Amino acid sequence: MQLAFHIGKCCGIKTIWGMGVNPLGTEHALPELPGKVKHDRIGADVDTNLRFFHEKAPQESKLDRLDRYLNFVKRERPQHIVEIVLAESAWYHVDQSAWVPELETRGFRLVNSCMNSNSRNTIYVYHLNVGE
Repeated sequence: MQLAFHIGKCCGIKTIWGMGVNPLGTEHALPELPGKVKHDRIGADVDTNLRFFHEKAPQESKLDRLDRYLNFVKRERPQHIVEIVLAESAWYHVDQSAWVPELETRGFRLVNSCMNSNSRNTIYVYHLNVGE
């Protein structure tokens, strides 16, 4: 799971991706993250290839990592949007809907959905307005 710069290279939105299918599933805990050089201190270096979260993190569950990322954004960017896109597809046997109650509990709202023509997935876009 990554907290990264938005695909549009915008410093007003961060995106969390690589969440897997089930927040409480049997998948392994997320690995420890090393610290790294901090980016985007004044809006520079906004690049989707960079990890926005720069602190060390222990090996932990997906929900603990999600909460760590959200607390980090609230501290670093007190007026911001966090975006998460979930997918479901009978074609690829993907269903991330187990994340929905966890996101809603944390204040995320569904803002849009559509069929993605290149993957045949239905995607669901969730936003958390930090500082609202």
